[in-house]
Amino acid sequence: MSVVKGAGGEFERNPAKDIAVFGLRAGQPWETTLPASRPETRRLSESAALTLTDLWQNRNAPAFEADVITGTAALALDTLGADAVDSRARMLWQTRAGRRAA
Repeated sequence: MSVVKGAGGEFERNPAKDIAVFGLRAGQPWETTLPASRPETRRLSESAALTLTDLWQNRNAPAFEADVITGTAALALDTLGADAVDSRARMLWQTRAGRRAA
């Protein structure tokens, strides 16, 4: 079990920030810090011109937004006990239904 909480309480991994991750594994508490993966210091909400449809269909979707999605998915996969969570999250995002080519 893991707990992931963004600044407003949402389940979101912001790639521009370090994140404290903690939970229980086999009944034992654990805690770690994941470093920021991007140099930008901004939020997903700052992409005012980008709609969710654009993002899903890969139209004008900056890499930062995809990193928010794949980073959050990787944390969810890790909570489920999956292996290779970063590569699995990227693969799921790249093979999503309804995606248009970049």
